[in-house]
Amino acid sequence: MTLYEPRGEFQLQIEHLEPAGQGALQRAFDELKTRLALEGLFDSGRKRALPVFPQRIAIVSSASGAAIRDIVSVLARRFPLLEADHRIDADASGICGRT
Repeated sequence: MTLYEPRGEFQLQIEHLEPAGQGALQRAFDELKTRLALEGLFDSGRKRALPVFPQRIAIVSSASGAAIRDIVSVLARRFPLLEADHRIDADASGICGRT
């Protein structure tokens, strides 16, 4: 902000301006969503139904966090026949047999 003293007028110098209500992250998300839609990745023909009773769930989490204990506890109580595989982040690639 500068002041032109003879007339007592202030001048604002703006270095960066963004549209109101939409930030750069939202714009990037919208552009990605549009690009993926054009590739057909959101077409209903590509979607598969979720199984009523999943047989295997992979959980990628910290081994020492409370969240993993809660998830494993709830899954064991609700789905006693479910195989829940938990590995530390570094070993996560082997859960689904992918490298």
